[in-house]
Amino acid sequence: MHTKADLDLNSLRAFIRHDTLESLNGTMKLNIAFAGKVQDLRQYSTKGNYQSDASGTVVMENVSLKLKQNPLQYKNINGTFLLHDNNVEIQSLDGFISSTDFHITGSLHNFITFLLIPNQEANMSMTMSSSLINLDEILENKTVASEEDTSYKIKINSRLVCNMNISAGKLVFRKFEATDIKGRIHIEDQVITSPDLRFDAMEGNVTMSASIATHRRDSVLMSCRAKVTGMNITELFTQMENFGEQTVTDKNLKGTLTAEVVFNSSWSKDLTINPAKVNAQADITIDNGELNDFKPILSLSKYLKLADLNHIKFSKLKNVIQIHDRKIFFPTMEIKSSALNLTASGTHDFDNNVDYKLNMLLSDVLGKKMKSNETEFGVVEDDGLGHTKLFLAMKGPVDDPKFSYDKKAVSEKIAQDLRADKRNMRAMLNEEFGMFKKDPSIKQEEKKKKKEEMQIDWEK
Repeated sequence: MHTKADLDLNSLRAFIRHDTLESLNGTMKLNIAFAGKVQDLRQYSTKGNYQSDASGTVVMENVSLKLKQNPLQYKNINGTFLLHDNNVEIQSLDGFISSTDFHITGSLHNFITFLLIPNQEANMSMTMSSSLINLDEILENKTVASEEDTSYKIKINSRLVCNMNISAGKLVFRKFEATDIKGRIHIEDQVITSPDLRFDAMEGNVTMSASIATHRRDSVLMSCRAKVTGMNITELFTQMENFGEQTVTDKNLKGTLTAEVVFNSSWSKDLTINPAKVNAQADITIDNGELNDFKPILSLSKYLKLADLNHIKFSKLKNVIQIHDRKIFFPTMEIKSSALNLTASGTHDFDNNVDYKLNMLLSDVLGKKMKSNETEFGVVEDDGLGHTKLFLAMKGPVDDPKFSYDKKAVSEKIAQDLRADKRNMRAMLNEEFGMFKKDPSIKQEEKKKKKEEMQIDWEK
C-alpha cells in the first residue's frame, strides 16, 4: 500500500465509534508506504519479532478533539512524524491538553506493531517541555460527575515503556505549585520513576528521586527521597493542605526549612492516602522560626503567662522526626525561644492524641512569681546555674491534655547527675593523689584534656 492523502479529520468521524468521540477537527497529510501480509499478524500476537515494512511521513495541522464524558480538550495540535519500519520518529509535536501546553520530540520504537498486534510493547524515548502542567485537569477521574467531590486517577498502559527528559516552567496540583522543573522520568511495568527531579517550590528548592507504582489493582504506592533547602514552612503547610492535620497548620508555623526526607505511602486508586500506610523519616532544621497559637503549648497557659505562649520565636530547631503506625515520633529536642526554654520528646498520633515529655527551664518566667520551689507537680529542681527545671508528662487529646509530674524523667536525670559527679570526683582524686589511674573514663578524659592544651613555642 502506498497512500498519499490530505484528510479532513471531521469526515473520518463516520468510521469511528460515536460513543467515544464527541468532536474531531483538523487536517492530516499522509505520504506513507506499507507492505506485508495481513494474515501474518495473527501468528505474531504473542511474539515480539514481527517486522513491518513501512516508510513515509504523517503531518497533523490544527487538530482538535473531544472525547465523550471527558472534560479534557485536545486542541491546536500540530505534528510531523516519520515512519521507518516498526518505528516512528517524532520530529515535532505541539499542542494543548486543556490548559497544559506541550512540545515533544523523540522516537517511538515498535510503535506500528504496538498498534496492530495485541500484547506488543512500545518503547518511547522523548524530550518534553511545557510552560504549564495542570495536573488537576490531567489526572481528574473522568468517571466522577460531581464537581464538589473531585477525585483523581492514574492509569498507565502495561505495554508502555517510556524514557523522557522533561522541563516545565510551572506545575500545579490542587494548592501545590512548582516552577523551573527539570528531570528524567522512566515508565515501565506501570511504575513511574524519576531518579533526579529538581524544582523550585515554596520559596525554596527541592531535589528528589521518586517512584509511583500503579500496577496493583487496589492501591497506588508512592515513595520518594528528597532534599529540601530554604523552604518557607508556612507555604509548605498551606500548599500541602496542612497534611490533613488540624492541630499543626500554616497558621501556627513560620520559618525557613531545610530537610532530608524519606517518604513511603499507599494511596487508593482515586488518590486518597491511607494514613496507616504512611512511613517517613525527616531530618529537619528550622531557622528563624515562630510558633503561634499552638494548642499543646497553650495548654501550659495556666502555669505561665498566656501572652508569653501565644507567639514564640526561636532561632534554630533541629530534630529527626519519624512517622509510622499512624503516629509522629520525635526524639528529645531543645527549643530555645523568646518565651521559654523547652526540652521535649514524645508522640502525636493521627487522632490528635499526644504523649509528650517536657523539661522546662522556667526560672526567667516563674522566678518573679514563685515564693517557693513547691508546685502542684512536686518539687521544682534548680540546676545550680539559676535555671529552674520542671519535668512534666503531657497526655491525652490535644484540646484537653492532662499534665502530671514526670517521675521517671526526674529519676533518670538524678542518675545521670550522680554518674557525672562520680566521674568528676574520680578525676579530681586522680589529679590530686594519683588515684583511679586504671579507670578507662579517667584515661579518656586525660586524652581529651591533652588535645585541648595550648602549646606556645617562643622564638629564640
